[in-house]
Amino acid sequence: MALWIAIGCALNFLSAYWVLRRLSFSALASGVGAFLFASSLPTLGEPDHAQLIYRFAIPLSFYYFWLAIGNINQTSSSDSNVSNLYRPALLGWSLLWATEQLYCSIYLGIFLVYLLLATAIAQLVLSPKGYLRNLWKSWQITQTRSKFIGIALSTVSIIGIATLLLKYLMVAKDYGYSWSTDEILSMLPRLTSYLIADRSSISAFVGASVDNIAWRAPHQLFIGIGPAIALICGLIFTWNKTQLSFLDEPSRRIKYLGKIASFTLVLLFIATISIADHSIYSYLLKLPGINGLRVVTRIILVMLLPISILAAIAAQYVQLQILLRPPQKLIQRNLSIGAVTILICAESLFCQIPTTPFSTWQQRIDTARTLLPNSLDPDAILFSTQKLNEWDYMTSLDAMILAQDLGVPTINGFSGQSPPGKVYRAPDRCFTEIDRLQAYAQYRHLDPEQVQALAKRIVVLNTDQLRPRPNFGMASIEPGQSIDFSNRVKDADRPIEFICGWSHPDTWGRWSTRAIAKLAVPLPTGIADNANTPSAKTIIVKVRALIDTKNPQQRVDIWVDGFYQKSVVLKNGGEQLNTIDVTIPPHTDKYALLEFRLPDRISTKILGPQFKQVLGGTLNTASDEREPAIGIVSIQFQ
Repeated sequence: MALWIAIGCALNFLSAYWVLRRLSFSALASGVGAFLFASSLPTLGEPDHAQLIYRFAIPLSFYYFWLAIGNINQTSSSDSNVSNLYRPALLGWSLLWATEQLYCSIYLGIFLVYLLLATAIAQLVLSPKGYLRNLWKSWQITQTRSKFIGIALSTVSIIGIATLLLKYLMVAKDYGYSWSTDEILSMLPRLTSYLIADRSSISAFVGASVDNIAWRAPHQLFIGIGPAIALICGLIFTWNKTQLSFLDEPSRRIKYLGKIASFTLVLLFIATISIADHSIYSYLLKLPGINGLRVVTRIILVMLLPISILAAIAAQYVQLQILLRPPQKLIQRNLSIGAVTILICAESLFCQIPTTPFSTWQQRIDTARTLLPNSLDPDAILFSTQKLNEWDYMTSLDAMILAQDLGVPTINGFSGQSPPGKVYRAPDRCFTEIDRLQAYAQYRHLDPEQVQALAKRIVVLNTDQLRPRPNFGMASIEPGQSIDFSNRVKDADRPIEFICGWSHPDTWGRWSTRAIAKLAVPLPTGIADNANTPSAKTIIVKVRALIDTKNPQQRVDIWVDGFYQKSVVLKNGGEQLNTIDVTIPPHTDKYALLEFRLPDRISTKILGPQFKQVLGGTLNTASDEREPAIGIVSIQFQ
């Protein structure tokens, strides 16, 4: 993985460097621009999005596009001749590299199209009078071979793009994928986004006071203090009307390119910026497919190319100033070059990028592997339950990697988009393998026989069995202490961690709401301090049961610390209490994780009004979709 990332970063730098050199920049200026494009702060802002690493096709596509449409009088003599003779072929190469970028990252591929369109508009606005006529004449004198190459490359590119977009369209249609307009607009850059660089040890203070952005991670758009100075200097040198006589011909030529780059940058900025929740970009969302791109702030990774061109212009100017110094001032020259290098590179070098050793990830997979049965059928389907105190995607990634290593499928998964259904869109620790399977069956319209066949193949990895377990900030309890679950006690004062599957408290306690209800109960003082105590202890659980004539009993399957213990049948309904004795196994550490599986739960949608009134206010709503079974009243450790 590290090699894959290193190759991507190297390609980004080499591609930008080669393009800048071809555009008549010096080695120093090209190095400055290439470093900004490949390794500036915005490229390091989201290190966990590996799909954004490979951006080497962006400079190449821009370069060939510029040669194809560039003003004849403003390109170098060699490139001018190439442009005149091979414009269709150059445009074909530009389209081919754009296709490559689309395959590397659909986000950056679309944003590259924005860049090329903005460049074309800038060229039309800034080019001399008669540009279109001259461009058409140059196309007319193009060699037939160039036209053939251009048509061939364009055809291959269009087929490649169509194939890719067709797959995206099929998946989007199949799963109903789309982002709402409000969600997309919330991910547009703000003015303050261009000040945020939280990972920078040097310039984090610039955006530290920004407080109008809730999710800051995608808004890390500040390019750094040094690069910002270079950008400003590049703009000044580009638009300075005074033609400095000591500038050589290539330097005077790239000033026009700098104007195109700055105009392009402004267009991209204006088109995507959101001010007071208003943006021009909202009109673009009416175009087909554009609403599939949510994180528009990533356009900074494409905007870095015109920024790099302008920074390279500043570096070129500084270098020419240095060369004008007398030869005997070699030390001053070297110091100046060193200062430019430090100015551009320092912040990226000191950027704090979170890293996790490969051994840590391998250990996670090895830990998950310990939950496998002694023998695994080749047609098994893995499902890992959600770990405590961990984001759901972490557990899902473990399950996917383990399943991949074993060569079997899994019903765990993670993506920025999710299939329809609450089980996917709002995952928690109480969703079971059956919940996922039923959601899949409902979506795919599977018959009961197919569902049963799939259910038999599922192998559950119960992460509650893993040790060591995460700590909960629960207060300690004393032996014999009774814990009240009614709303007379604030949750903060109750030494219980409700994991999932419980309603809000009522005057007497709280109802279960799902197929599984789970909670963590701290061990009493003394026992919790001695995890190796050999004696088993008992928890007395007082519960109500949801019982009527159609449902005369409630079966409760009790699991402790991820292991099945026993099943009990509750027959006292109404306000009568049922007692459940739960044995805490020896060597239980810190707390007991109690899980109640409730196969006889009842949907509130099929309950009569009288029975709903018995349930209490927390479940007595017309839109209630919960499925109560038991109501927990109190717990006492003996």
